Amino acid sequence: MKATIKVVIPVIAFFGLAASSFAAYVDGSGIEYTTTKNEHGVIFKANNVTLYLGKSCDAYSPQFGRGSWAWANGGVMVKLEKKEIGFPHQDSPFEDGRCPLMLEE
Repeated sequence: MKATIKVVIPVIAFFGLAASSFAAYVDGSGIEYTTTKNEHGVIFKANNVTLYLGKSCDAYSPQFGRGSWAWANGGVMVKLEKKEIGFPHQDSPFEDGRCPLMLEE
């Protein structure tokens, strides 16, 4: 019985972790970001870059400052104080259609 418990706990921990992570995103420069959801939004992580995309279309990166994000058919765009990062041909990291990209008139 004890051996079974030792095996079950790591398996549950693995699947619990896997449920909070999902598909990787690749930016326009070919850099791959892993993504994780939390209560505030989605975290994108690459080698030396972290992006926080909030549920209210806000964005933050310790490397590039504050800004916003939006998406459209063409992909996801993150506009920060020091850099813009695009994720072409990729869907919104949220499933409810929030933060559509609006063209400026």
